[in-house]
This record gives sequence, C-alpha cells and structure tokens, in this order.
Amino acid sequence: MKIKFSYNFNKEAENWYNIASFKKDTYGIPYKETVIPISKDILKYILAHNKKNSITYIEKFLRSDPRRELKNIFIQQKIRSLEKIWSELGDKLIFALNQVTGKQLINQEYTAYITNLFICDYNYKKQYFFLSLHHSDALNFSVIAHELLHFITYDYFQAYCLKRGLSGAKFQDLKECLTVILNSENFKNLLLIEDIGYKTHTKLRTLLLQKYSEGLSFKDLIDLGIAYLLKEERRR
Repeated sequence: MKIKFSYNFNKEAENWYNIASFKKDTYGIPYKETVIPISKDILKYILAHNKKNSITYIEKFLRSDPRRELKNIFIQQKIRSLEKIWSELGDKLIFALNQVTGKQLINQEYTAYITNLFICDYNYKKQYFFLSLHHSDALNFSVIAHELLHFITYDYFQAYCLKRGLSGAKFQDLKECLTVILNSENFKNLLLIEDIGYKTHTKLRTLLLQKYSEGLSFKDLIDLGIAYLLKEERRR
C-alpha cells in the first residue's frame, strides 16, 4: 500500500476552510485553538463567504505569503522525512492494522497533504488526509495510523453501524473511540506517540481498550460501542 506525501495550495486552503467554518468546539477542543494560526482577517472572510470563494481567497493568500519560499523548504524536508519513515515502517503498520481489524484497506493508494495548521482534516471519499508541518515525525506517523484505521472503519463498518441504529454523528463518535486500540500491544514497537483521543470519549475508549485486551475482536468492539452509544442516547 502506498501513501503519497505532498503539498498542494488548494488542498491547504481546503483544510483551512473546513477547520475554520466548523464554528464550534471539536470534541472538547476549543474553537479558538483549532483555528491557530489563521489570521483574524482570513477567519473573518471565511465566516462571511461560501466555500468556493473562501478557498480561492485563502489560496491567493498562501501563494503570496512573503515566507512562502521559507515554508516550502521546511515542507519539502518534512515530505522527504515522512517518505523515509513510511518506506521503513509502512508495511509493518499495515500488517498490524490488518491483524487487529481482520480487514484490509480497500484502496491501495492514499495521499497525505502537509498543512500549516495543527488540526488536520481528512476526506474519506477522495482518500486523502492532512499532516501538520508543525508536528514531529513520530506524531505524524501516529496520525497516519489513526487516519488509516478510520478508513478501515468507513470501508467495512459505516453501513453496518448505521443499519444497527447509530446516527451519523454517533458513528463519528464510535470511529474516534476505536482508535484507542492503537495503544494496544500490537503497536508497541511501531508508534512512539499514544493515541490520546478526546475527553468526551474517555469512558468508551477505556472500555474498548480493556475489552480488546481481554480478547474481543474489532467487530466485537464495534458491537459493544454501538450498544453503549445507543444506551447513552436513550438516557438523554
């Protein structure tokens, strides 16, 4: 399986727009933190315009940034570094993901775009995700594992979860909770940075990791998560 590491002004602008236009906290992360380092002027423009116009505006800013050449030096170095790490550890990561989920990624090629933001979006349908220029290679490799596990969950279990009664929003919660298995023994010699998750998911993530260590399969974890989230919803 291949990952192409790249930088693209249009995709960078898309990530800025997606993060900024969300307009609210993300699983407990304050909105103000998610939009760092977007300037107030650009943020104001995004919130007042549609996606197409905003992306055009952001891309123009990115291309005219007086530090563009300097940033490009660091971006290209980040790309080379990630390519080297993937060439050495990528096959092992894919094997571990296959082992814990019992599934193989449907697609065999993905793109990881470098972004100047700290928060990184993804696009499942178009098979790409973002990695932050400001994160260490060790953290970015853990993010790769996190995103690929998301894609496996989409590939094989999204329709199943929705059919079992989860709403789209609750499926998103479960998808984020399932990445806790990246903290299991299967990834001990692959990932240096723990998959932290979000505070709002702490209870379910703790339960899923405990049950996985006791022998439950990935499919069993999904069934457990569905039951947990449906019960939680009924309480409200």
